[in-house]
Amino acid sequence: MPEFADMRRTSLATAAALLLVGGCGSSEAPEYGKKAPVVYKRIVSMSPSASEICGASFSRILIGRTAACNSPGGIRAVPVMTRGIEPDLDKIKAAKPDCIVYDRDEVDSKSAAMIESTGIAVFKFGGDSIDEFVESIFEFGRVSGSEELGSKYVDKILLERAVAIAERPETPVRVAVIRQDNFNQKWIAGNDGFVADVVATAGGKPIGPDSKAWVALDPTWLATQSPQILIVAGPLTGISDNAV
Repeated sequence: MPEFADMRRTSLATAAALLLVGGCGSSEAPEYGKKAPVVYKRIVSMSPSASEICGASFSRILIGRTAACNSPGGIRAVPVMTRGIEPDLDKIKAAKPDCIVYDRDEVDSKSAAMIESTGIAVFKFGGDSIDEFVESIFEFGRVSGSEELGSKYVDKILLERAVAIAERPETPVRVAVIRQDNFNQKWIAGNDGFVADVVATAGGKPIGPDSKAWVALDPTWLATQSPQILIVAGPLTGISDNAV
C-alpha cells in the first residue's frame, strides 16, 4: 500500500462522506422563482439513491420502489415496481403516482424511455457536476413542497465539501470508486461525472473509464491503472487487496 495512510483517512475519507450525503455541493443556492404549479406527494422511485434522498432527506413517503432500494428504514414494506431490472409499467400506472423519480446515473436509456412512456411526471436527480446535483436538490424541494428540508440537505453537502477542500493532500491521490449491484455485477465510476468531481474536490485523481456514467468493471484493467485508494460503495466481493 502507498505511504500516505494519514492523508487518505482525512481527504479521501471525506470524499467517501461526500458520496454518502449525495456527492455534491454548491457555493450559492439558485433562486426558486415561482412556486411549482403541482406539488408531488405520491412518488415512485426507480433508483436506490433517489429512494434514500426522498425518504431520508425529504421525509417523502414512497408508494413504489425497485427491488434494490433498501434505505431508509421501513422501505422494504413499500411495493416493488420492477420486473427484473426494468420498470413494471402496469404496477406503476396502477399505483397512480404524481411523479416517478430516479437518479440519472442509475437508470439505463431503455428503462428511462419506458418510464417516460407512462406519461407520468418524471424527476431526475443528479448531474455531471457538484453544482448540477445541488440544483436538482433545490428543484425537488420546490416541486415536493419541502424547500426547507432541501436547504438543510444542501447545508450538509456544503459543509462536507468545505472540509474536503481544506484537507486536500498536496499530491493528488489516485482513486477508483466501485460499487456492486444485487446481481454481483461490479461497476466503476467514470472519470467525467459527478463522482469524479467529488473525488477531485477532496484532492483525488479519479481513475475510471472516459465516461460520465458507471461502467462495468474490468479488474484486469483496474490493476493496470495502479489506484492508490479504492472507495467502495456498499459490499464488494472478488476484488483482491493486491488491486491497490
